[in-house]
Amino acid sequence: MSARTAEKSGTPGKGRLHAGWWRLVEAFLIAAFGGTLICLVGTGHFQRYLRSEMAIPLVLTGCCLVGLAIWTVVVACRRPADPGHDHEQDHDHEDHHGHGAVKSLWLLLVPVLIAAVISPPSIGAQLAQRRGPAPVSASDVPVLPDIPTSAGGSGAVIGLPMAKYEALAVTRPPEELAGRRFAITGFVINKPDGDGWYLARIRIQCCAADGVPVLVGISGAGPQPDDTWLEVIGTYQRPEQVPYGEVARLLAEEVRPIEEPADPYVY
Repeated sequence: MSARTAEKSGTPGKGRLHAGWWRLVEAFLIAAFGGTLICLVGTGHFQRYLRSEMAIPLVLTGCCLVGLAIWTVVVACRRPADPGHDHEQDHDHEDHHGHGAVKSLWLLLVPVLIAAVISPPSIGAQLAQRRGPAPVSASDVPVLPDIPTSAGGSGAVIGLPMAKYEALAVTRPPEELAGRRFAITGFVINKPDGDGWYLARIRIQCCAADGVPVLVGISGAGPQPDDTWLEVIGTYQRPEQVPYGEVARLLAEEVRPIEEPADPYVY
């Protein structure tokens, strides 16, 4: 038997083994991506990038990908050997297409490695400074409770989400809010000119990519580092006029550091 014949006679087994190996690689990459989606939901880290309502779709997508990976392994392991089939031709065909498919599937490792190794944080001050502020939504304007105001700062504190305080401050008459005390939470964005800082939250529609900041100017408090999460209690001040409109303001009475919330965005 010639060397060429011997080589061809060994091709069928090697071809099946080679194709089976690439199928296992494909299954591993698909399972790794699906598992990452499930882990992001399990740890809550997905809320750094997406709305909280996306948890169920992410888990379902991850489960489908893991199921697809398992099915790929089962099919590769159960593939029968056909002695009368031209395995050399199969080997060349699968080698060509298998390599191309796996090269594309390697890209699935990019988000896996980013989530596992780098774990990007939620949008912070540096990115928020480069985006225009979120427009005020009329639906955010809350109904104020019937609490007496106090010019001396001894009135009851009204806790409001950042977006609701902003909407209240720029849409309601100043006389209605004068002397009222509010508590809001957010992270620090220092003004580019160094003259004070804002408390901010990021409003997103779908994901972090479309996020825009909701801002409240803080006065009466010392400087704070960018991205520091704070709870600020203070009294209403008239909005600040800026080139793009008005920014709500709060005269700080108490500034308290807090942990970044599990869901840092507003909707």
